[in-house]
Amino acid sequence: MRTWVYLIVFSALFGAPLPGMVYAAHNCPASTEGFLAFGDAGMGNSGQKEVAEAMSTFCQNHDCQWVALLGDNIYPNGVDSVDDPQWKTKFERPYENLEIPFYPCLGNHDYFGDVDAQFEYASKNSRWKFPGRYYRYSTCLADFFRYRC
Repeated sequence: MRTWVYLIVFSALFGAPLPGMVYAAHNCPASTEGFLAFGDAGMGNSGQKEVAEAMSTFCQNHDCQWVALLGDNIYPNGVDSVDDPQWKTKFERPYENLEIPFYPCLGNHDYFGDVDAQFEYASKNSRWKFPGRYYRYSTCLADFFRYRC
């Protein structure tokens, strides 16, 4: 199954309003908003930890506000439950220095496990923002729609 991420960019990105466009009211700073986007998160090995450290270093020097996790969140076969130990080894520990929200979408490998556990995990970890297969989240930069997750 493919992961689709749709993005509608508001004029804040370009600095001028677009004629006829209706904008959400955001209390946003004038500065640019930064975010990370990646998929195929890893298997809890040294490669994943090196990438996570590089992401953390990048965010120390840039204004990273959140992460778009683009699928295949837990390799190789998703998770079995919200208490699966893989949450610690493949999400919590590798990204412990990224204290920003993650907005995930499911990838094909995630479907080998308990998909509902990925949604339910949001109640256990406040950084994991995953209300369901279809959802929207808004930032100062844009509105993001997760469709066919």
